[in-house]
Amino acid sequence: MDTMTLARDAGLMSLANVGGTADALTAELPSAAKRNGVAAISGTSTVLIYVAGTNTVEPSLSIDGGTAMVIKSEAGAAFAAGQFGGGRYYQLTRHGSGWRVMAGSVGIADLANAVAAEASARALALAGTNAMVTGVSAELSAPMEVAERDSVHWVGRDRDGNGLFGWSDTGMRVILDDATLANAGPRLLSDPGLDVALNTVEALDARVLERDAAGNALVLWREDGFDAHMSQDFWDRGRGKLQIEGGLLSTTAVQLCGVNGQSLTVGGAFTAILTRAMLEALGGDHCLQLAGMQFSDAVPITDTLGPRSKGYNLTKAATGFERAQTGSGASGMAFPAFALLNAHRRDLGLAQVPVVTSCHGIPGIAIEDMDADPATGSGTATVWSSFSYWNAQAKAVAEAAGKAILPGWHLWDHGTSAKASPRGDYLEKWWKLQAGSLAYWRGQGLPAPRYILTQPGGDADTTNDGATGWAVCDDILDLVEQGGAILGTCQHWYEIADNNVHPDAEATALASETCAWAMAEVEAGHRWSILRPHLLLHEGGVLVLQFASLREDEALALEDAAKYGGQAIDAFAGFELVGARSPP
Repeated sequence: MDTMTLARDAGLMSLANVGGTADALTAELPSAAKRNGVAAISGTSTVLIYVAGTNTVEPSLSIDGGTAMVIKSEAGAAFAAGQFGGGRYYQLTRHGSGWRVMAGSVGIADLANAVAAEASARALALAGTNAMVTGVSAELSAPMEVAERDSVHWVGRDRDGNGLFGWSDTGMRVILDDATLANAGPRLLSDPGLDVALNTVEALDARVLERDAAGNALVLWREDGFDAHMSQDFWDRGRGKLQIEGGLLSTTAVQLCGVNGQSLTVGGAFTAILTRAMLEALGGDHCLQLAGMQFSDAVPITDTLGPRSKGYNLTKAATGFERAQTGSGASGMAFPAFALLNAHRRDLGLAQVPVVTSCHGIPGIAIEDMDADPATGSGTATVWSSFSYWNAQAKAVAEAAGKAILPGWHLWDHGTSAKASPRGDYLEKWWKLQAGSLAYWRGQGLPAPRYILTQPGGDADTTNDGATGWAVCDDILDLVEQGGAILGTCQHWYEIADNNVHPDAEATALASETCAWAMAEVEAGHRWSILRPHLLLHEGGVLVLQFASLREDEALALEDAAKYGGQAIDAFAGFELVGARSPP
């Protein structure tokens, strides 16, 4: 599927030349979409449209002179007169033969009116409560009514007049309900000084004290204590104290999650398909950057692309945390990856922790120039200086703010510069760089992050011609299989924009978001990395391979050759046979 079709089917297109009335809207597909071959919407399209007027009948939308399709609410309800339009932007998604409003139907004025109505209702309820309290107070101040029966002076009675609590010559008499008895039974049994009879049912390794309506055991008495199946109300009440707040963003902790690599980490030019405003709408308090940082020439750094080849002004300390931003002209990988990480955590019911992020890399940088020793490469240590200074500043700001620093992630997107390296060369250098990085974090008293990386190969020319053998791709798989990192995604899946190696903002955001998804899945205990297949059978010129690392909901699919003009996909679907020989 090409990028424009993917945008049409799964992205958000802003409609152009909106006309008609709020009852019968007309619009056109954006010219950029048409120039790239998208002639019509699909059954899964999502569009953005501005509606100036207000409807008088059920509204509809016709695109490029096509059939007018009815617009309904998110739940499928029809809009009555005056409920649609009024100078609002709407996000519409195709549903069946019509459109559904997915965003835009509720504005600030609606919320204000709802808040005012709620406040009025609460005021009425409070007045009713005050009246009830006044009545109860009057009853409590009145003389107590006591009825004697069976030598018990009953004070409290149920609606039928039966005694519930009172006193006799020997003390208080109380009639307990079933729920109270069920709660008190196990407690009474735990006191050996009380002689109490309670009917129980023996299970395999315990005695069942209470069951639900379906016969499932709820409360058990085991040899070493009591066991119970806790209700959903229990988990809802205790979620915060147990620190399992899957639906809330932590206010007491942060994670430091850097991004390192080459131009792909700081590139991704914005286009009409994905603008800076569209991407930054994903931001918020869940994704942060350091405030007050400067380039080495004292120019302020205001985004997550990092200092790149200039490096940081090492005399200018960070002043705090602020909401993360993309670059002015390019997305980079740090923002889209970590702006979406907590969204995936929320979907999986995981704890959400604000992420502080930035890129540390430089376009075209070789791996031997990314460590602390200038002698190992061309003589530069700018990447290491940026990496270490950023981590030290982030640690200082977090500690000053009283935030705990939890283990995070280190996103690595690199390897194209090593496409001509011999087998094993990149792997050896990567392990040395990781060892140095881990030693740095330990020396700073920082928790070591988990590594997640991409596999290189998203290049216009991946020919194995001896000069550029792309052995680095196998080295990446080696370090993943050896436990060095999680394989987030492969660069070749994402379309390039310059017939070289660089994707635009849309493709960069997709790759970054896939890595965010991978991080959350791994945090949830799920398998993610897809490793090399194993040979099951070789007979009669037929190879049978087993991809044991695929999940049950995953399957292999042929890549779209059009992404690279057919250069990246050959007749063997991208497979390469290593160590084979021709038959005699």
